[in-house]
Amino acid sequence: MKPLHHPISRAIALLLLLVSNYSYAQSFGSIATAVYISDCNQSNFFNTSGTSPNLIGPSANVFNNANLGVYTQNAGTLILRGAEVRTFKNPASSNVCGAKLFYRIYLQSGIPGSFNSMDLPLFDDCNVPSNTFPTGGSCQDGDQKWRRIIADGTVLPYAPVDLTSYAPGNYTLEVYYEVTGSNSSTSLCDETVLENNGGLNYKASFSIQSPNIVSTNPTTCNGTDGYISINGVVPGATYIVNYTDDGTAVGPLTISANASGQVIITNLNAGLYSNFSLGINGCVTNLFTGVILSNPLSIPTFGSYPPFCSGNTAPI
Repeated sequence: MKPLHHPISRAIALLLLLVSNYSYAQSFGSIATAVYISDCNQSNFFNTSGTSPNLIGPSANVFNNANLGVYTQNAGTLILRGAEVRTFKNPASSNVCGAKLFYRIYLQSGIPGSFNSMDLPLFDDCNVPSNTFPTGGSCQDGDQKWRRIIADGTVLPYAPVDLTSYAPGNYTLEVYYEVTGSNSSTSLCDETVLENNGGLNYKASFSIQSPNIVSTNPTTCNGTDGYISINGVVPGATYIVNYTDDGTAVGPLTISANASGQVIITNLNAGLYSNFSLGINGCVTNLFTGVILSNPLSIPTFGSYPPFCSGNTAPI
């Protein structure tokens, strides 16, 4: 056989060599990844990597760069419950031993801390020759699902991560994944592949609020210049507000919070206001605080007059 001296032939040979080396380096890894989150609208997977038809969650559930919304402190309405990693391997020559989720939560104005980790146990193997997972989805021989979804009340080995337990502020939830295995053995676990968005990781934002009510009475008797302020909300966010005025339902009203984080209900007269609720991104916060607005007290003033004798007519 003659050696390859022609430039095109040499280029083809070099390309084949590169492809061969790349295939070897990628003989195991991840196909798709997603975190599992419960919010006020759904409990489902939010995709961090992968393409159709291999997406884990609904195509509309995109995690990276998403704003997960506004939530009230300690409401338990935004919870990280786990993740899934779908992996591939060459069953004849490589191995996948496990997968992990790494996550951290931090104030956007603060310094990110260290990552927490969560092991993802083997959940499903590809069914060959049907090339489908028993739990749904197409696959190839060697594909596997690694998944953990943590139910409420679970403590060990992991508890659900209640993102509303943090103090009021704007936060980032940052995640990446790790797959362990071997490129050259069907039994070893001596190599690690990172799924970390090219080193940038996957990040979504959310906000925590702590609403409270402050009231101001009308300045004139039977006036309508009283107001109620719901403080401690997210500046610029738009809320759906409902309440009752002396037992009569009012709302829904659409009110945007001002730059100080206040939703202000204006043009109020004296009366009993109660059953306040704030709605945003599918979540409703009930404020169990009643407010009584009162007419101002009128303090009369009298002019002085000189003494007068008993029996005389008093001055008017």
